[in-house]
Parts: sequence; structure tokens; C-alpha cells
Amino acid sequence: EKIKNGKSEVIHINDIAKNLSTYINKNNVPEIYLKLGERISHFLVDEFQDTNSLQWDNMRPLIEESLAKKGSLFTVGDIKQAIYMFRNADYKIMRDFLDVAEEKKDETKYLSLDSVEDGLELKNLPTNYRSDGEILNYVDDLFKNKLKNQEDIIGDDITELTVYQQAVKKGFEKAGYVQTEVFETPNINEDEIEKEKLLEIIKSAASRYPLNEIAILVAKNKRIEPMVEWLTEAGIPVASLSSLDIRGRKVIAELISLLKFLETPSDDLAFSAFVSGDIFSNLNTGLKKEDIRNLIFEIKQKDRKELLYSNFQDHPKFEKYWNEYFSELFKKVGYLPLYELVSLVYSKFKIFENFKDESAFLSKFLDAVIKLEGSGAGNLRTFIEFAQASDSDKKAVFSIDLPDYVDAVRVMSFHKSKGLGFSVIINMMYEERSDANPMYFKEQNGTINVFRITKEMAEVSPKLKPIYMAKKLDEDIQDLNLLYVISTRAKHELYNLVVKKEVKKKSKETKLIDMFETSKSGQPARPVRGSEAWLRDEENGGKILVEGGSSNGAKQETKKSKEFKIKPVEIIPPSQKEDFYDFENLRPTYKSYFETSEGALCHDILSKIIHIGPNTSKELKEHYDMFAPKYNFEFKKNEIIKSLNDFLAMPKIKEYFTDRPGREIKTEAEFIDKTGALRRMDRLVFDNKEIVLIDFKTGIENTEGYKKQMSDYVAILSEVYKDFNIKAVIAYIDLKKIVRIESR
Repeated sequence: EKIKNGKSEVIHINDIAKNLSTYINKNNVPEIYLKLGERISHFLVDEFQDTNSLQWDNMRPLIEESLAKKGSLFTVGDIKQAIYMFRNADYKIMRDFLDVAEEKKDETKYLSLDSVEDGLELKNLPTNYRSDGEILNYVDDLFKNKLKNQEDIIGDDITELTVYQQAVKKGFEKAGYVQTEVFETPNINEDEIEKEKLLEIIKSAASRYPLNEIAILVAKNKRIEPMVEWLTEAGIPVASLSSLDIRGRKVIAELISLLKFLETPSDDLAFSAFVSGDIFSNLNTGLKKEDIRNLIFEIKQKDRKELLYSNFQDHPKFEKYWNEYFSELFKKVGYLPLYELVSLVYSKFKIFENFKDESAFLSKFLDAVIKLEGSGAGNLRTFIEFAQASDSDKKAVFSIDLPDYVDAVRVMSFHKSKGLGFSVIINMMYEERSDANPMYFKEQNGTINVFRITKEMAEVSPKLKPIYMAKKLDEDIQDLNLLYVISTRAKHELYNLVVKKEVKKKSKETKLIDMFETSKSGQPARPVRGSEAWLRDEENGGKILVEGGSSNGAKQETKKSKEFKIKPVEIIPPSQKEDFYDFENLRPTYKSYFETSEGALCHDILSKIIHIGPNTSKELKEHYDMFAPKYNFEFKKNEIIKSLNDFLAMPKIKEYFTDRPGREIKTEAEFIDKTGALRRMDRLVFDNKEIVLIDFKTGIENTEGYKKQMSDYVAILSEVYKDFNIKAVIAYIDLKKIVRIESR
């Protein structure tokens, strides 16, 4: 029922901070702080400028606790690159830290430093190892000269864009090239006045660098598609989120149509799109697309309210195809997990076998199903809604990540470029209005107040103006920082193509885009012969040449690629695997829950028995009374106590519960493995330079199944206790049996 209703124990990653905050606020001394505060002493926070207030509030008590115990906090960030305010990032936290470190104020409101003797220490990284000298000179001039004199734009310079210090790496002071071209046109969206210049720049840059070292950056995702079209028309390989969005592939669109039909059988449009598409027609049924279309028109001409699928199901000509391909899916939708359902679709319709050329896109679709299932979009309806959305975050889920070695020009948004670097950057800047959102949110006394505020309303309302201005300040800072980010992505060549609206009379208000003027500085690198890898080789049938250039200018010959026969990928869903989806046998039962809980209770009790003595039987009863109430079952107390007494009386077990000089016992010992996973070991017995690892098991014997777990435990202990001889033992409580596991 949970699967059917899309409910699961999965928590979406975006909800973790919120859920944690809610839990913390409900408890005066949250358990999480008591546990983690004892174990974690050192904290590293990366991209500190993008930390949001909720995340910081959750972490602050742990950090302050660690500092009080001589621990440490190490933060890494660049406040000039704070560009995610629209995702609730709060640059003011880092600004507050910087003010204290730079001695502009005595204390920070975001962290208690009472226990820190030396206070905050600021370390600047003085050298830019990405960009050449001409590029950094241009950036310095833009921010430290032009913008510094525009107080109406730069304001109070909260992120220090006009005062930062950054040196060029040695030997590259005079290297690099910067070109800015400003265009004016009456119609920015239709004239395409910048297209010719863009293609000219790319063709020129391709004589010096591989195409995958050239990137076009745009402010809005809507600008990506025209760029892709222009380059495609010119025969230049190009890759972007839009060009690699698998939802644009016909086969993927048909799969989504099928899923829409399975979710809503009355969706005639979805059903007709699938049965008249390529997936169904490639099944060698002998049916023609024309037959399907005729059936659709025939049904709808009789009665427009008739459901297509029911007529298809009952039609003498199509009934057997319904039973073979659709019936099982129709019955199991809502009961199978989403991934299993899609796997069954792949298998039923021989997707990989019939669409070999689409394998990458089909695999990515399965990957998207897995990711969305794990992030909370576990039911079919939620998945379909997600698949039909157009915002950039959802696009990314359905986009293929292009390997760095694929030679194609990249096209991406300004925000996506953060943290990346390319030899050639082409910034496409358009004078256009920002997407103003009149909705404002203000938290006060634990509640969120929602306001709808326009500029005119803010000017006349003393209450609304501070809210409006606070958001405007954040947006202005974000825009300035974004300009800094896109200006520092280039390694060797930076181009700005600025498209402004042609006006008869200039505005009195200076805008950020007005800072750009047509100019050039520096010199491009010298062309390398044969490096135009994107040019089509007509003699080889129009195939794309690859790796055409070398650093010494010698032309390299392209090698003929070998052809490999790749066996089609086959998806075998659990529903088709023999005996796997036996719903009756796999369904959780009262008995299985009871046995699992009883086993957990025995583990709880044994974790409290350090040594065996005359009072052991009494201790077993006391521990039973302590732990049993947390389980929702009526256990047979006397039987459990007798079983544990008999188990501890075994000579081989008794040996590990006997007190000896120098012996140390650890129960429920916790270790972190190399992957970061927490491993808990039932009992460790330390004798001189020997450790015996004991793992308690209840129920039937399954030593082979437990060997991997025990080997992992031994490996962890071997890393921690390098000089110890380690033995591993599985102790079956119900069977009264000891099994030694081979170890080093």
C-alpha cells in the first residue's frame, strides 16, 4: 500500500535540513548533539558563501561544542562567488566572519568564539592559477575602476569586488586575450545580430583549441537552444543540457506516453501516441501504423467518449497484442515499484534490442528513474509530473553528462559554469528584464509571513520597504557576483558579446550592462595546423575528424576506428526472474516481524552482559525488562531468558564472557569504514595482541551469507589495530553453535 500511494521511508535531500531543524527545536537536548558532539571535533565547510541559515543553525551547536574541546572549524569560500541567493544561500554568514577576521567588528553573531583563544584567522590565496594576465587585468579594470566609480550599481560593495587582491601566475603576466563587442538592435529576440560574430569567434578559436575547451555562457536557459541551433546549422559539434536532454528523443517521448497511459488509462492521447509510434511498430507484429491510425479514427468517429484502450483490448485484430504486451503492465501498475515497472516495459517491448542506437539515452532514462525514486518521486504520477517539467533542475536529471574528452563546444548557463574553467569563454549578454517575482517572505517569531510587494507599494509603505529593499540588495549582489564569476572562467581567451536594445534617448539610470564597450586587449594564441577537429572530412564520407592537431603544429593523421559488435543490453525485471516476484512468499508477515524483533531483543540484552557471574540470570531478566517494552510484541520472557542462559553456559561461549587480567571487552562497538558507512560489531574481546570478534545470530544457520559481512568487519579492525591478530566467530544463539570464520 505504501508503494501504491508513493509513500516510503526515503527523505528527499532538500528536506534533510528542514526535518533536522524541526527535530532539534522539539527537544531541549537533542539526542543527535549528545551522540555526534562526543565523536566529531573538526569541521570542514566548503563553499562557505553558499551556506544557508537553516544549515548553519543545525550545525552551529556541534561546531561550538567542538571548539570548546579544542577542536577546529575550517571554512573554504569566496564571497565574490555567492550567486545562489535564489536557493536561500546566505552570504551574510561569511560576511560576518570576514568582518571579525578583518577586525571590522569584535564578535560574530553567527558563532560563539569565547572558547577560541586566537579568534578567527583569515588566509587569502593570492594567486589565480586559472586565468592569464590579460584576462585578470580586464577583470581588475572592470571592477576596481569602472564599477568602483558607479556607486548606484556597486553600492556598499559588501562582497569586496572592488578591493580584492589577486596575482597572475608567474610567466603568464602578458598572456591572454579579451574582446568585447557591443551590438545595438531594435529587436533583441529576433534580429540575431550577434550570430555571425559568435560563429566567427568559434571557428577562429577552433584553430587554437579543442572544441571541448570552448564554452558559450548565457544568463537564461531559454538562450541555450538558439545557440545550439546556430552551431548545428554551421556544422559545429555542440553539447548542452538542452541538446542532450533525453526527453527530446522520440523513443523516450514514447516511453513517457506509455507511462502516462498506465497511470491514467483514460488518456487516449497518450495511448494513441504510443501504439502509433516506433516502439510498438518495431515489434514485428505485422501491424502497420496505418492500421492503428484507422482504428483510432474509427473509434472516435463512432463515439468520442469511447476509451481507446478498451476498444483495442476487445478488438479481434488487436486483442492478442493487448494480452501479450499490455495486460501484465496494466495489472501490476501501482503495485510494482517504479523501476521494476519501467524494467518490465523495457523487456516486454524489447527496447534495447530494437533501439541499439538509442542505448545511451535509454540507459539514462533508467538512471533518472532510479534517482527520482531515491529522491521521493517514487510513484508513477510524481515521476510523470517531474518528466514533463521544464525548469533547469529537472532538465539536469534527464540530461546526459558529456565526458570531457568528447570534442564539442559546451553551452551552459552562467550559474552552471561556476567552478569550471575553459580555454575560451564566450559570454552572451542580453539587455532584458529580470523575471521579477512580487512574492516576498519574511520569517518572524517562528512563522513565515508572505507578502506581495511591487516597487510602487514599497515606495509608499514604511513596513514593506525594508522587506523589498533587503531582497533587492541580495539580487543586486548576486548579479554583480555573477558577472565576476563569468569573467573569471576563461583560461586564455575571453569574449563578451553584448546585445543591447537600440534607443533614441539614453536612460538616466546606469545599468550593469552599460559598463561594456567594444574593445580588445592582448593577442590570441597562434593557430595550430589541423586542429579544426569539427570540420567534416568529405573524403571520408562526411565523418567528423578527431584529434586533428598537436602542439608543434604537425598535422596528425586520423586513425580509423575499429567496429565492435556490441551485444544489446537486456533488462530482466524481477517480475520475469524465476521465483523472484512470488508476492505471497515475499510479503512481510507477522511471523517475520516477530522473529526479527526477538533477535534484536536478544542482541540488546547480550550487549549489557560484560562478564558471566553468579548474578547473570538476574541481570538477563533486568535487561529483558528494560528492552522488551520498546518492541510491539508479547514475547515469552521465560523462554528467552532460558535460551540466553543456556547459550552463555556453553564452554566455548563462556570463555569469551569470563573476566581475565588485562582482558578488555567492547560491545556494540562502532566503526566507520572507508565508504563512510557506520559498522556496529556485537562483541570484541581484547587479550594482549589478539582480538576475537563475535557476531550473534538468531534463527537458522546462514554462515555463507554472513561471511562477507564478517570479512568486512575484520578488514576494518585490521586497519585500526594493525599489530593485533584478529579472529572472527559467528555465534548462533538458538542453535547453540559456534562457527569460526577464517581471517588473518
